[in-house]
Amino acid sequence: MKTIIKYIILLCVGGVLYACCELIFRGYTFKTMAFVGGVCFVLCGLVNEFIDWKTPLPLQMLICAVIVTTVEFVAGVILNIGLGLNMWDYSNLKFNIMGQICPQFFAVWFLLALPAITLDDWLRWRIFGEEKPKYYMTFGKNNFECAAMNANGICKRHIEACEGRETCKSRNSCGECKNYMIPKGQEPCKSCKNVRG
Repeated sequence: MKTIIKYIILLCVGGVLYACCELIFRGYTFKTMAFVGGVCFVLCGLVNEFIDWKTPLPLQMLICAVIVTTVEFVAGVILNIGLGLNMWDYSNLKFNIMGQICPQFFAVWFLLALPAITLDDWLRWRIFGEEKPKYYMTFGKNNFECAAMNANGICKRHIEACEGRETCKSRNSCGECKNYMIPKGQEPCKSCKNVRG
């Protein structure tokens, strides 16, 4: 039930904010468009449920722009063409597809994805008690600890940073320090019985 309430709140927040943007830039909006905007907000917020936090923020923005454009196209075909509501029409813009989507607005959705992602993450963290947001701008060796993992699954960087690693008397059978604190969410290998979590 809590999950349903959470997504209803996020849907409403996204819908209201989208409607406000419409009112500011077009001077009018539609309830249906507010709903579509809310759906897009929720879907963009789900991106971090399926990809790692360490995915660079620009790539997350690109994924969100693709999601919004896809929803916009489907909604446009159903609502504007099928039902004749004519809520938007990009026919006068270059490279549009059926007047429902175009690269110009894809760029707009890409830019708007940044505040949408960060707002959703903040709401999930502060109101719903989910993981605190963290962002990366590029792919790099620090993005993915698995690139520097030992066979036992413990990050080499932490061990290499230890000043006494060569003479340490507190080693287990894996060669790792018995006093090494495992980061939250990371488990030691089976043979590292003495590593404290």
